[in-house]
Amino acid sequence: MLLVTFNQDDKRRLGILDRARGEVIDFSRVAPGLPQDMAAFIALGEPGLAEARRAEVSGEGRVPLAQVRLMAPIPKPARNIFCVGKNYREHAVSHGTSMFS
Repeated sequence: MLLVTFNQDDKRRLGILDRARGEVIDFSRVAPGLPQDMAAFIALGEPGLAEARRAEVSGEGRVPLAQVRLMAPIPKPARNIFCVGKNYREHAVSHGTSMFS
């Protein structure tokens, strides 16, 4: 299951990307009880995922991918996210540095 935030008709929504079919399953159409904000969806935990799975298998609420614009999954994260390339050994070796320097 690939959860996505997308924009359609100037409205931000959540859904599931179905790459094989080139479609997005729009939660607002098939599971209107789910939040339209990824952080709020994540906060639901397993009950939210269970509802998303039901939406996925329902076959409803599908929108062609060409009609939406995919956005950052969490457009406004609660905290900054820091990534360090040296956490991958191959990357550190390719740059001539040790893992912990």
